Amino acid sequence: MLIEPRSSIEALTKSIPDDYREGSYALGATKWQTIKHIVTSLLAPAASMPNLIYNYCQLQTKYPALAVKVYAAAFLLILLVLLLNSIAKIISYQASRMMKH
Repeated sequence: MLIEPRSSIEALTKSIPDDYREGSYALGATKWQTIKHIVTSLLAPAASMPNLIYNYCQLQTKYPALAVKVYAAAFLLILLVLLLNSIAKIISYQASRMMKH
């Protein structure tokens, strides 16, 4: 099942113009810095988890067995958002308590 997201991400990375990478290299950035700051910032909207889930939902009509995995991925995404939100609230609460003292 990892073939579809991998191929779509590869297609997205090939769609980034080489000028962005070359400009980053010309300014002295390493390959990893270029990937971290340039490539991922350009890919973030297109390769996000909700978009992958949406693409899988479109495939459900062709492959009914994929439906369970789509719902599991959506559920995990919701749990991840709730977990990260809870952690952020706890950190914020702890930081505000430390600032008062």
